[in-house]
Amino acid sequence: MPTPRGPTTSTTFLAILGAQVLWGVGYTFTSGADQAWITDEIGAERAAGVFVRAQQFYLGGTIAGTVAAGTLGLVSLPLPMVIAGAGMILLGLVLSAVMPEDNFHPTPKEDRETFRQLADTFRSGVDAARRRPVVRTLVVISLIAGLASEAFDRLWSVKLLTFHFPAVLGTSDPALWFTALALAGTLLSLTASLLLNRFSPERLQASHPTGILATLAALDVLGMFLFALAGHLWLAIAALWLRQIADTVTSPIHSAWLNRHVDSGSRATALSMVSQANAIGQVAGGPPLGALGRTSLRGALLASGLIWLPIPALYLRLKEVRSTTEVSPRP
Repeated sequence: MPTPRGPTTSTTFLAILGAQVLWGVGYTFTSGADQAWITDEIGAERAAGVFVRAQQFYLGGTIAGTVAAGTLGLVSLPLPMVIAGAGMILLGLVLSAVMPEDNFHPTPKEDRETFRQLADTFRSGVDAARRRPVVRTLVVISLIAGLASEAFDRLWSVKLLTFHFPAVLGTSDPALWFTALALAGTLLSLTASLLLNRFSPERLQASHPTGILATLAALDVLGMFLFALAGHLWLAIAALWLRQIADTVTSPIHSAWLNRHVDSGSRATALSMVSQANAIGQVAGGPPLGALGRTSLRGALLASGLIWLPIPALYLRLKEVRSTTEVSPRP
């Protein structure tokens, strides 16, 4: 009697591909919308503090979720993903019922011209990027970050697996190590965010946080180079944590700064444009750097760091633009 066969590789791949496409379509609709909604409801000046606090809650949730997923994964690997998907659906249903929209004013049904309004909104987003140096530069930064990050985010785990993991609790299983590293990195990121928020809140909520963002971008570059060149497991782990901390602290500052420079009517579109610039960079940069990684893993990781290198300078250049535009001689 023939042995029952499990799902073929082709079927599994197509299912994963379909899920990723569906996830990407959904993310396109939500990208920038939540930040635009929050900013409209509470105002651009208060948004910075809220984004920082939200990031801290996100990190706390990540710690709890990592522990829960690791525990459930011991029972069944698909189980954490199924529960996470069900949780996202439930979250969407709850938010649709409880989210206030006091400052959202939809166009009356009789005045709606969907495609014309879509084109007008897109043009207003492009116009904001063209007229405002901050928006334009952040789009460029997002594109560069996408070009650099896709290969690095896919290859760092490959490099870690080239090291020998010491035994912990009687096992050196990489799954245990990756879970522990994820937990430790998230805890360090949360601690860094809380410390900055406690001792230097003015930097996190500054109207023009070019200095802190340039510093964090430089730390990101340093982490990428150190990881690419690391020949020891613990140096590689420290470099990964350095990059994770820099990325975590950067995200809410970056979002709040961008929100302050976009009008309410085109805010969601402009935020989505920045996000899509990152996605375009990932699509363009991932395959060639991935191909390089097949022949030289270190070379691909170093190339990612080199591509990221202009970002600190772009942040500092914005400071110069701000100085020349805001401090102008009286006629």
